[in-house]
Amino acid sequence: MMAGGAISWKIMKQKNVATSTMMAEYMACYEATSQAVWIGKFIEGMRVLHIVTNPLKIFCDSTAAIFYSKNNKRSSGTKHMHIKYKLVREKINQGFRNISYIDTESMLADPLNKPLPVMSFKKHVENMGLISNLDMLS
Repeated sequence: MMAGGAISWKIMKQKNVATSTMMAEYMACYEATSQAVWIGKFIEGMRVLHIVTNPLKIFCDSTAAIFYSKNNKRSSGTKHMHIKYKLVREKINQGFRNISYIDTESMLADPLNKPLPVMSFKKHVENMGLISNLDMLS
């Protein structure tokens, strides 16, 4: 998010099979981390800023995935996880990225990937800045 709005989001079927919800969320965090690395390099390449000094924040609604990304813990459920997903932990440990919890209700891009109640949908669409006049949704 930048200036109160989401600057990047992605909805897609995951290419790999996740054996748990935590793993699916962690795989999504990997995709977000990869995108954040690109965005950081893009901003620096435009020479708008010499360097992105604050860690780019990634939001996740899975406390288990956040815990796994911040701690060097292994379990029988994660031992088979592909090495490329370790990028998330590496970037957090280097201080380049920060992963934070956000509840599902506050996930800005939720209307793009699942049905929501009308009022919740209106709130999200308005917060995304996609529609300024929501009267047409009534």
